[in-house]
Amino acid sequence: MIVSSGLLEYLVKADALMRTVVSASKPETVFVLQAPNLAWWVNRLLLLFGFQPYYVEVMERYYGLKIGGFGAIHSFTLREAKAILRAHGFRILKVITYCSKTGSQLLDSLNFVLCRGGLAMRYIIVARYEGSSH
Repeated sequence: MIVSSGLLEYLVKADALMRTVVSASKPETVFVLQAPNLAWWVNRLLLLFGFQPYYVEVMERYYGLKIGGFGAIHSFTLREAKAILRAHGFRILKVITYCSKTGSQLLDSLNFVLCRGGLAMRYIIVARYEGSSH
């Protein structure tokens, strides 16, 4: 089993991690990927009003209005993350989506209603390596 939890979005060369995962994988190797979701419903609202979404850094030393930006270099939607895994020879076994508690009653209530599938804050994808599709 190979696990990448909150790492992929911080790497300058995310492709290199995927190549390493593939080279370390044998048929039936399970890979677990956990990452923030670019398409989180909050990010969609931020973009609608002209703000930078969470998990997408503008520049290394400029943090704008401090709404988004946690040092992430890459950000993927759930759909794109699944496509990347499939392109590297993985079959998706399970997807878990979730939103963390924020401490804001309003935001937590909205998360409870809206935090599903492609609108979730974060995702965990469990996939099995079936061989390179390249």
